[in-house]
This record gives sequence, structure tokens and C-alpha cells, in this order.
Amino acid sequence: MTEWTYKLVIAAGLVLSALAVYEYFFGLWGVPSHGRVLSTFPNPNHFAGFLALSITFILYRIIFTKQEQAGKYISWLLLIGEMIILTLTKSKGGFLSLLSGICVLLFWRQRKAAYLYLLTLAVILTGIMFSPVRQVIFQREAADPYTFEKVALYRETISYISDHLWLGTGLDTFKYYYPRYKSMPDLRSAPYVHNEFLNIWTDLGVAGVAVFLWIIISYYKRTINLIRAEKRWPLAGFLAGSTGILTQSLVEFNLHVPALALILMVMIGISVSFAQEKKGPLTEIKPARKAAWLVPVWAIVILCSGILIMPIMAENQMTQGDRAFENLNYVSALEHYELALKYNPLSAEIMDKAARNFYREGVILKDEIFIWAAGHYLEKAVRLEPLNPFRHRELALYYARLGDTGKALEAYAPILELAPNVETFKKEYASLKTAKKP
Repeated sequence: MTEWTYKLVIAAGLVLSALAVYEYFFGLWGVPSHGRVLSTFPNPNHFAGFLALSITFILYRIIFTKQEQAGKYISWLLLIGEMIILTLTKSKGGFLSLLSGICVLLFWRQRKAAYLYLLTLAVILTGIMFSPVRQVIFQREAADPYTFEKVALYRETISYISDHLWLGTGLDTFKYYYPRYKSMPDLRSAPYVHNEFLNIWTDLGVAGVAVFLWIIISYYKRTINLIRAEKRWPLAGFLAGSTGILTQSLVEFNLHVPALALILMVMIGISVSFAQEKKGPLTEIKPARKAAWLVPVWAIVILCSGILIMPIMAENQMTQGDRAFENLNYVSALEHYELALKYNPLSAEIMDKAARNFYREGVILKDEIFIWAAGHYLEKAVRLEPLNPFRHRELALYYARLGDTGKALEAYAPILELAPNVETFKKEYASLKTAKKP
């Protein structure tokens, strides 16, 4: 099972890297790469996390397993190729994930090499901090709006947690409650915190964080004991891969990506199953009975795969639509959003973005059907996420653009209850009331 896991992840990394190369030169699904490749993932950082895992597994095979000469050449070619693709993602979190995974591999293979590796990283970081390079890095980060947004998001999440310390607000509810804590309304309303531990805390409170930490600590404790006592080296690769994923989760919401979350659970499950094995001969199972038992299991796997894949495909199409929208290619954007809605018809975010494009295209072409479709999607988005003030706001602004101030005020009313502290909402509501006066 461990060997198959390694092979599947490495094979998937190869296929995704090939798509990334094509995307870099020709674009993917008619959309250019903009200098950062993402392959089939919705975000370059998440793609980088998967690549870091694949590279870690390749390194495990190079360092820990005996291979024929041809196998070694193939492994090194894969390693070099995927490292180049990882560079094209321009993801700091992806490189952080890979560095932590390499550290774990070296620790189990040769501790002196691991200590030398850490010392080298420390020297490089110290040199950067006391050299002109530091100023260049700080200037780039200061100019990056996403860095500013992350800092503001972390600060506001602390206030969020302090109000819902013990029980949280429920699974996947951060995007509904977060607007109440936004100190700067001009910033985007993030659906998740860029830290999975904080995400769990906001959703499930102290109890949820405690359970998650217990799972991770138990996994590490059992796996380390197995490697030390029984020399189960394949688990060292799993430990390195898990460390990389968890390290990236400190700066990204990568566990919300089904591919990475599923692989992490598989690695934990296989490692724990080794820990639960009893010494001695295993019970014999007849082949026919075993095959019959596998039928429902494979049916469940196929069903779950479909459930997981459809939202991924929808999110990917939405990302392609966003890119087409940025390039002013509205027709292409509409096509991508329509495909996204077919894959995931219950996504309010897709409906909201599709509505914006339908409205703009309708104004440009003076097509009333497109304009009506925009309102239709916005109303559905509000019904799907009635606690999200931004869904109500988009619908209210839509009615305001059409000149229907009465409906705009009616759509705006719930916003003041959902986000009473946002000054922008208060000013917009007052402006609409003023516009309605004869």
C-alpha cells in the first residue's frame, strides 16, 4: 500500500507538471498563465503544495530505496523537472513545504546531514537579514497587496476567535461571520484564514483544535516509534510528506483542497494501521470472499471521488473565468462560469461572479436577457448564502443600477443587521434612501 501511494502521487505530479508546461507556453483552456502556473488546481499555491509532496516522495525513493541505473536517471529527471515547475508557481508556501519535508528525510537518513542542512538554512537567512537583499525583499512584500491582506486577516481573526473561543461558529461559517470583524471594508472578504489551525479554531473552537492536535501528535508519535523500533523506512517518506503539508497549512488553507487533505489522511491511516498490526501470521482470506468484499469498497471510492472531483472542476473553471474576465474576454468568461455552474450548481460564489459578467456583457451588447440573467443568478446566490452580506449587497447594487431604488433598499436591509459596523454599507444605504426621495 505504501509503495502504491508513492507511485500514484509521483505519477499524478508528472501529469500535472506536463499540463503546467503546456499552460506556461500556450495557456490552459484558452487562458494564459500570467507567469504563474496552476495546472488543474484553483490556486498556484495549492499546486505548489502538491508538487512539493511529489518532489519529497521522489527524494525518498532516491535516498532510501535501491534502484537500477535507469530508475535513478528517471527519478533525477523527474526531480529536476518538477523543481523547475515549482519555481514557476512562485509560491513561497510551496518552497517552505518542500524545505521542511527535505529536513525530515535527511534527519532519518543521516542526522549530521540534517543538522548541516538546518545550519546552512540558518546561515542563508542570517545573511539575508544583514545584507541589502533584505531591503529588496521587504519592499517587494510591502508592495504586494496580498501580504497586507494576510496580515490584516490574521489580526481580525484573533478578534473573531476571542468572541467564539470555545465552540467556534460551525463548519465553513467563517465567510459569513468574518465581514463583521473587517476593520478595513475595502479589503476582500476572505472565505478562509490562511492558516488551517486558525480555520479549525474559528469553525469548531477549542475542542476542534484539541482533537486535531491530538490526531497529529498521535500520528507523529506512533510513526516515529515504528521507524525507530522496526525500521519501517517507507513511513519516513510519509512523515516527510505530512510535515510538508502541515507546514504549508501554517500560511495557506491547503487542507481545504481535497487532493492534499485526502493524501494526508491516507498517509496517517496507513501509518496508524502499521502501528495496530499484531505480530504473527495474518488470518487467511479466501480470494473469492476478498474480491466480493472489495466491490462495495470500490463503489464507495468511485462515488466519493465524483463528489470530490466535481467541486474541484467547478473551482478550476471559475478560476479560468476570472482570468478571462481580467483580460476583458467576457464571452470566454461566461463560458467558463456556465461550465462551473454545471459542475457545482450550488456555489453562490460562482453565481455571483457569473452575474457580474452577465450584467457587463448585457450592458455592452444592450441585451436585456443577459441583464435579466444577472439578476436571476444574484437572487439565487442570496438564497444559497442568506447570511453573507456581500451577496445581498451585489443584489442591491444590481437593482440600483437598473433604477429600481425600492427593491435596492429592500435588498440592502439585511446587510445592516449582518454587518452593522461596516461604514461603507451604512453610507451606501443612506445614499440609496436619499436617491429615493422625490
